[in-house]
Amino acid sequence: MAKQSPKRQSKRQSKRLEKQPAVQRPKRTIRDRRLTKAEIAADNAVRKKFRGKPSLKSLLASGDFTDPMPTTDYVALVKVMARLKQARTSQKISLNELAQRTGIDKGTISKLENGVFDNPTIGTIQRYASAIGKGIVVGVIDLPAGGAEDYAAG
Repeated sequence: MAKQSPKRQSKRQSKRLEKQPAVQRPKRTIRDRRLTKAEIAADNAVRKKFRGKPSLKSLLASGDFTDPMPTTDYVALVKVMARLKQARTSQKISLNELAQRTGIDKGTISKLENGVFDNPTIGTIQRYASAIGKGIVVGVIDLPAGGAEDYAAG
């Protein structure tokens, strides 16, 4: 049997694609953003300040840099979110259903569950937990003898 030319194959593929139903994309909602003159000036000031990529030294000097989450806190948060995800999946609650219950975007929930987050608030985690019938307990612990520096480095 003779091979078909690539051009003929692409026509055949395009015909096959034409027969498939068109995928409807959600309409983009563009919010009318009316800013006051003060808000416009503040936005422009931030844009001007960060026009070039600032160095770590300049960020530290400006006071705009905040310390990253300590490793021990990050690990504790990952463990909490893993337990919440396990509880959600054992209850057979989908991400869509959880998003509807909490009002948190499905993508954000996925990021929280997989450890890809930007320091979520306690309120966000509590909304997640309460939506699956769980609660979050916050406590106070004694730091090691070295103080906060040893704790943050751990």
